[in-house]
Amino acid sequence: MLETNSEYQALSYSISTAPCCAGQPFAFGHSMSFNLKSSAVFIALVGSAFLCHVAYAEDNDSPAGLKATPYRPTVSNPADLPVPRHLEWEAGGLFTDDREHIRRNSIPFLLKYALNEDFGILVGGDSFVSDHANGSTDTGWGDTNLVAKYHYAISNSTALGVEAGAKLPTAASDLGSGHTDFTLNGIVSTQVNDFDIDVNASYTRLGRSDEGASRGVFGWAVAAARDIARQWTLSGELSGTHQGGVPSATQFLGALSYTAQPNVVLDGGGLAGLNRGAPRYGLFAGLTVLIR
Repeated sequence: MLETNSEYQALSYSISTAPCCAGQPFAFGHSMSFNLKSSAVFIALVGSAFLCHVAYAEDNDSPAGLKATPYRPTVSNPADLPVPRHLEWEAGGLFTDDREHIRRNSIPFLLKYALNEDFGILVGGDSFVSDHANGSTDTGWGDTNLVAKYHYAISNSTALGVEAGAKLPTAASDLGSGHTDFTLNGIVSTQVNDFDIDVNASYTRLGRSDEGASRGVFGWAVAAARDIARQWTLSGELSGTHQGGVPSATQFLGALSYTAQPNVVLDGGGLAGLNRGAPRYGLFAGLTVLIR
């Protein structure tokens, strides 16, 4: 996800993996030019969610209390880990248009597995990327992120988290950074009245940076979410990055999530860049599935 502007890319990396992206919304493409291959994959994702919904409805013996723990679609991650010893899967479609009219379509994914309540492993990246600029289009697999996560509960309503990860240069052609980056992310999650608050602060050490730019990138994100109906949750988030030698990037993201079943959560929304270091706009949709 890191291309020419390393700061913009560091924010892209966060969204696509949380986290995307962590999944990840600073890495989309153009919503009106989502190609056939991307559409087919996204239809498959929605189909998977439907099958999970049906399977859950028909399974009267499913363990009680097993709920998905979505990290998407915000840049920030919560301190919480998914249900221990159950695989959780996230995926979606991301589409952005930056201020130089470079359009990016991507399908980020994230696999989460908690060994216990306090330690887990995350594996994510872009299963498909399409960059369109200057009349040409590059498509292929994106970079891959490997993250170890530690969770520490302070109280029933407040927890801390630490994520240490590496982005591996697995992308095809010019779709990735071409080098390994390392990130350390600190998390504070708490509840204030009816709002769930997640605050993230990160430092990324780039394997290589553009001439005149620092290899260190500082990132931040503050997200708030509130249930607005029985199965609906509204989220808002401010996030940004700072890197010496390049313009800072700041964006606002808004999203709506629907809990189809306790183990299946669908989401969708958009983002708007607040300065020239960020994309002009973006749209996204996806899902989180706890595999029982």
